[in-house]
Amino acid sequence: MPNIRRLPSIPTLLKWRDEGLTHKQMAERVSQMEGVTVGRSAISAALTRAGETDKLRYDDWVPWSVSDKHNGAYPVTMLRAMARYLRTGQSDNLTGYSRSYLHQLRRGNVVIAYHPDTGFWIVPRQEGDGEYIRPTVLDDPHPQFGVRKLRRSRT
Repeated sequence: MPNIRRLPSIPTLLKWRDEGLTHKQMAERVSQMEGVTVGRSAISAALTRAGETDKLRYDDWVPWSVSDKHNGAYPVTMLRAMARYLRTGQSDNLTGYSRSYLHQLRRGNVVIAYHPDTGFWIVPRQEGDGEYIRPTVLDDPHPQFGVRKLRRSRT
């Protein structure tokens, strides 16, 4: 008996990708639609087989080796969204959020830093930082002046 196809067609997956969905979000959508668990890797494999994977890396924006447990965190999602926009010139549903988020970093004189155990931190800018990131991995898993979220300014 042939396997039942659980994934949508490649054109549907491409449409979702163009809407800005991550492979994980696509898998969650398929799982909800089909009522069976579909993993992110199934989506990635289908797009790879179709020759439609984006092998682009954003090392200039995300220089750390980010663990799977932190891969979907808001700060790294915003960095990747802006990197995609700058590389392709095409806006997606995250571009506006990313611009606003990065503007807040600049205004607050803070950058995004990463520790493999505790994830992403917003820390005060220091010598050697990039425009939006601290390119080196944090030594301290709980930086003294680090915060998890940006506080929106009222001005």
